[in-house]
Amino acid sequence: MEKRSLPFSLDIEVKTYHNKSFPLGIIKPNIKNYDIWLCNKLINCILRANGTLDSIDDDIWSAKDGLTFMQHFFIKPSLLGAEGLDLICYNKSMLREGCYITGGYDEFYIPGKHAYKNFHYNHDYVIFGYNEKNRTFQSAAYMMDETYKFFDISYDDYLDAVIKNDGMKTSVNYYVINSEYEAKINILHIKKKLEDYLFSCHNKNFEPRPEIFGLNAWVAFANNILQLEYKADLRSSRCYMEHHKLMFERIKILTELGHISDLNILNEYYEIYQKSIIVHNLFLKYNLSLNKDVLRRISDIIKNITVIEKEIMQHLVNSIQGV
Repeated sequence: MEKRSLPFSLDIEVKTYHNKSFPLGIIKPNIKNYDIWLCNKLINCILRANGTLDSIDDDIWSAKDGLTFMQHFFIKPSLLGAEGLDLICYNKSMLREGCYITGGYDEFYIPGKHAYKNFHYNHDYVIFGYNEKNRTFQSAAYMMDETYKFFDISYDDYLDAVIKNDGMKTSVNYYVINSEYEAKINILHIKKKLEDYLFSCHNKNFEPRPEIFGLNAWVAFANNILQLEYKADLRSSRCYMEHHKLMFERIKILTELGHISDLNILNEYYEIYQKSIIVHNLFLKYNLSLNKDVLRRISDIIKNITVIEKEIMQHLVNSIQGV
């Protein structure tokens, strides 16, 4: 077969990090009621020990509830080029079977990436098609121009990036979507995760740890902002905005389905979401000016938002019906 292309969407709700954008880009065009499925996902957030923000989910691929079936193998990168192991051929055969491919490779060898021939950078990738005539795989990622988009990887560049990866081992992962999967609201799960978000814990774990979860992550983030000396990492402000947008969309669907008894909550949270957009735009403004007054304004807005959001979240948890 000369070419094969599996459905993949760039129009997704969470793009900040590949480990969220890849599964969402695969799942969205492959299931009915994607919006219903997404209601159950990415409810909590985390401020990691290195200062980065992220939305979190224990099973973003929904393997536990039967949406995806996975195969993984871990191997020393150099062995992927061993005699008798044709990774290019194997990947193409898996694509023909309807399997999406992810893994890790060195972007030093991938044209169009910021690291290309500049520095070694191990990063995750996705493959959802190939063109035998051009000898390329079809992929998507953030590129040098900082946009998330489709691009092609030549077989030779892909193999170099995988084989010459200097890690002790790398993984190649194959995912197939269950065509019979039916998305349903898991209201008990949603309520538990909303409580984790509200009380700033993860799976009811209140033990001290370097990461900060839930609403407390926003407060810590606001404090960290004041320490910036150079340009801000826009991934954090984008994550902040995306998380609040997704929460708004979740509340909207739960309200439409009758799981939320107070209809005013949706309008109240819409204001929170709109202010998160302002926060992201102010980050853009700061990176242009490096004006410390902008940082102080951002920090104050986030802290004020969080106070209001905590009240809304408490009301939301108490208003959920059908548990």
